[in-house]
Parts: sequence; structure tokens; C-alpha cells
Amino acid sequence: MRAADGALVWTFDAAPREGRIVAYGQFESPWPVVGSVLAETDAVYFAAGRHAEADGGFVVYGLRGDTGALLWKRTVARGGWQCDLLMRLDGRIVMSSGPGFERTDGALGRGRTATAVSLLDWFHTADIRGDGWKYRNVYGKPLIFDDKRIYGTRFEDRRESGGRESFRLFTADREATVNHKKTGWVWSRGVPIRVSAMLKADSRLVVGGAPHPRRAGGLLWTLSADDGRRLSEHMLSSPPVYDGLATADGRVYVSSQEGKVFCFGRK
Repeated sequence: MRAADGALVWTFDAAPREGRIVAYGQFESPWPVVGSVLAETDAVYFAAGRHAEADGGFVVYGLRGDTGALLWKRTVARGGWQCDLLMRLDGRIVMSSGPGFERTDGALGRGRTATAVSLLDWFHTADIRGDGWKYRNVYGKPLIFDDKRIYGTRFEDRRESGGRESFRLFTADREATVNHKKTGWVWSRGVPIRVSAMLKADSRLVVGGAPHPRRAGGLLWTLSADDGRRLSEHMLSSPPVYDGLATADGRVYVSSQEGKVFCFGRK
């Protein structure tokens, strides 16, 4: 879209072919675009699909940013990888815990960003919380970071939160440590949001998601990155899609699950 007024410039159908499956009680494409696109100076990159071994695999694309013209296309149909967000590392395009791709032609390599459990909150839907695991101290979904700190949100079950399920937003020092007891927590606080999107802009954090406990609509919070104070709150008619926040020129853009884009200014 055109940044000045949101006018549509071009569209691109990421599905390799027509098809529908039943997911979450509705008909959906087997090849949804995962999160937001990775935007470079003159190109955008994104992945579409669900799993390398489902429905013929997932597809990674490189397009021209100004016209949407196809630069390259790569299908991943083996390896057991789940389709995930893309990021840039050492001049290549990599999936968070999967394969890597050359920016120029999409040649398939191997990503180098895998961690013990990808730092994702894989205990969220499990029956255990991982007590005794060495990497339990810093985990979350999603996680973002700057030069000094890691910011994230994670699920806490009844045993951790004193009798009720909750979600906690936290900040920790980015410097790695081999002793989990020395994790440099800066601050943490409970939030009434199942966070699906988060970004940091200057000294502020912006988080959005579905309200918790569950109810209709969505929530968008702005907080101080220094101490976690809530600075603003906006009710949305629908939660943001996963990783559906962006910021530019002092404004926050929200891509919602109902197919609308919202723009918020400073006031």
C-alpha cells in the first residue's frame, strides 16, 4: 500500500494453487502468509504455508517492493520444518529455526538461528512447565530485542501465578549467561492480553492481541520500555494477526484478523 494514504498499489496471490482445508472451524487456504513480510531496500520476502510435509510444502518468495514482480520462488517440501517468520542474517534470508535462502535467487541453504527450543514458549499448551530445564529462565512468544535487552511475553499457569492462568510481559538483559540464577531481569508485569504482536519504538513497547480472559475484540497497549508502565490502551474490533504491528513516522499500524488496517498517531 502507498504509505501516504493507504491506497492499494499491488497485490500478490501467494498460494501455489487453488485449494481449501478446514482449520479452526472454517475453510482456509493451506498456504497462509505467515506474519508480516521482511522488507529490504528494494525487495520483500515472505513465506506461505503451514509445514514442509503438508499440502506439498510451504513456499518462500522474493518480490520487488515497488511493483510486486516475482524475483524468485522456492518450495520447501521436506525436512520437517514448520513454516515460520523470515529474518535477515549475514546477507541471507533465514527462517527462525529452519532453512536459509540466498537473497538473490532463493537458493536453499541451512539456517543458523536454531536454539535449544527456539526461545519460543513451547510450554504454553503443554501439561508441564519445564521445571529443572536449564533454558527455562528466558522463554516467550513472541520475543523481540534491541542492542541491550530482550522483551517478551509468556504464559503462566495456575501454579506460577497463584491460582489462575495469566500472561506476563517481561524485559531481561540480552547478555547471555550460563547460570539461570543470574538472569538480568529488568522488569516484568502481568497483562490482560494474549499477545500476538509486539514491537519496540524508541523508548516504548507496543503490544496487541486478544483480551484475556477471552472476550470479543482486541487490545492494543503502549508501555514504557524502561519500567513497563502502561501509557495508553486502545480497544480494537478484532485482534491483530500474528506479528501484525508496524511503525513508521511516529505512527503505529495494526493489521487485524478481520482484514482491516488501523493507523494510530501520537494523540
